[in-house]
Amino acid sequence: MNPILTHVFRFIVFSLAQTFILNKLDLGFGAQVFLLPLYLFLLPFETNVLVLMAIAFGLGISVDVLSNTMGLNASSLVFFAFLEIGIFVKGPSAFFARFHNQLKVSGQMTN
Repeated sequence: MNPILTHVFRFIVFSLAQTFILNKLDLGFGAQVFLLPLYLFLLPFETNVLVLMAIAFGLGISVDVLSNTMGLNASSLVFFAFLEIGIFVKGPSAFFARFHNQLKVSGQMTN
């Protein structure tokens, strides 16, 4: 099967499963099963940053529309896509080095 069709099929299955099955589960104390980050992990690591964040937003907003959560899933998935690129793809040292360099440039760090 074509890899693009595989990802489109997963997109549809994950959004429908999250909306109609997992959002109905009551685990107590407000806990909820959140399957959507797994979809982002299943995408290839070579995916462009903007494309990955756009896919995360599309997946989140589709679940938000179906479950009436007003952007909760979309915002969390875009943030997760940002963290996934920095921590899991490039490695933690590259992720934190960027912020370390920004602090040096702004003069907030003396070392």
